Amino acid sequence: MKIAIVLLAAALLVIGVVYGGVTDRTDRTPVPSFDLARYMGTWYEIARYDHSFERRLAGVQAYYELLSDGRVTVENSGVDYRSGRRK
Repeated sequence: MKIAIVLLAAALLVIGVVYGGVTDRTDRTPVPSFDLARYMGTWYEIARYDHSFERRLAGVQAYYELLSDGRVTVENSGVDYRSGRRK
């Protein structure tokens, strides 16, 4: 009897995940014009999602640079609040 209840609960969970998922309503339409050069340089964070490469860092910033072949490189850095060193 307990196995039947567990199997029923598992089946309902799977059905709920498959059919009851939230649809993604994110607008992914590209902007009509984008000035890439405007975004080059140093950006300072004012808020962030927790990323593994930023853990235990304060004063996180990102430096964007346009390469000669048209690609963009980014270097993220911040100050390790335990050692005081920039990483």
